[in-house]
Amino acid sequence: MFYTTHKATPNFSKFMKPVFNELVGELVNEVNKMDGITYKPQANILENDQEFEIQLSIAGYSKEEITIKLENEVLIIESTDVSLADGNFKLREFKKLAFKRSFTISKEVNREGIKAGFDLGILKITLPKAEVKPATTIEIL
Repeated sequence: MFYTTHKATPNFSKFMKPVFNELVGELVNEVNKMDGITYKPQANILENDQEFEIQLSIAGYSKEEITIKLENEVLIIESTDVSLADGNFKLREFKKLAFKRSFTISKEVNREGIKAGFDLGILKITLPKAEVKPATTIEIL
């Protein structure tokens, strides 16, 4: 009978995955920077009878780092250029980057009633619907 021992080799993907993720992540960041995009937080948009609500997932940002403005019919949400301190990271899976999101606002939104709140990393922007005026009938003379 012939017996061979097998010496376990380290899992190659275990060592290469962080290197690959770092290289691809940096490449994606560079391409996005060329387009002027650094980060795009995820959003939810809800609607009920009285209002619309935009929810933006921006954990790690403070409300002082966020600007919300309405230009014509576009709601713009952006952060100041913020980043976490650079250092001698042994593992770095996230970065705090500047972002900008834009949403076209419907004519049925009451622009004066827009409100925003920030809790547990979720920015909530409430856009109340404008009062709908009933249609009027015009008599033909």
